[in-house]
Amino acid sequence: MNYRKKNGSLDEDKLISNIETANDDIEIINFKLTNKGELSKPMAEMYTFEKEDVAEIIGDKIYFSPLLFLAMDENPFKLETREYPIDFGTPWKEKATVTVSIPEGYKIESIPESIGVGLSDEMGEFIFLVKEVGKSIQIISIIEINNGVIPDQYYAELKGFFKQVVAKQTEQIVLSRI
Repeated sequence: MNYRKKNGSLDEDKLISNIETANDDIEIINFKLTNKGELSKPMAEMYTFEKEDVAEIIGDKIYFSPLLFLAMDENPFKLETREYPIDFGTPWKEKATVTVSIPEGYKIESIPESIGVGLSDEMGEFIFLVKEVGKSIQIISIIEINNGVIPDQYYAELKGFFKQVVAKQTEQIVLSRI
């Protein structure tokens, strides 16, 4: 709903330009947007991109964050306590699937462990899957909040939940020379 409200009226060129600018000037090569006109289905962006300097090379190793610029790198909940409900407006789900090709002459040294974390009373969940598929690494991250409004007594739990999301999404993948 929020994505449609923000981007639904944009033509493809403007949408691509906005994505490139918002994501540290990546260069989108192939782009596909599905379900734009089907309100009962979620919209999905799929694109291939190129970007310099997304990895750190130290010696014979390559280090990078698995979700690159899609990672949540800061917890949105910073207060120690909260006296009012958390209002997301509506239940929501954010799913990112990233496939990274392993460069020729490299192998996986370490990847983040896959996890699943749930909020109490089925208010939400976080699923993070990482697996090697042939000569690539596939990462799937799903954050789902099932309640549009979460009572303030769950604030500490929600804050801890998003702390885990940030920690997992920013963990490094390490590749080393063969």
